[in-house]
Amino acid sequence: EGDIIYECNSRRVVRHGDTITKYTTSPHGFGVCDHPNESLALRFIKENTTIPVPAVISSDWDRITMEYIEGQTLKEAWPTLTPDQRSEILAQLRDYIAQMRRLGGIY
Repeated sequence: EGDIIYECNSRRVVRHGDTITKYTTSPHGFGVCDHPNESLALRFIKENTTIPVPAVISSDWDRITMEYIEGQTLKEAWPTLTPDQRSEILAQLRDYIAQMRRLGGIY
């Protein structure tokens, strides 16, 4: 149930009011193990940075449910932004990338 807001190949994103669920629709296809890793990554980023990410509500091998964040995509907003607004956004993105680089990890 809900409104499908994105669908491509074996992926589907469905909005249910103030949450969204990302589904992998092919149990043996590409991305079958992505959702548990994605939910762990989102939780880790939320706990260790100031990067805005949606709160994970639940996840399983074939889905991840998280809060829906209302707003425009950067692709939609960019043409209407002033040069100063664009510069501010670029500074924020540089900061987010720097925070991710500082996290470290085992590669």
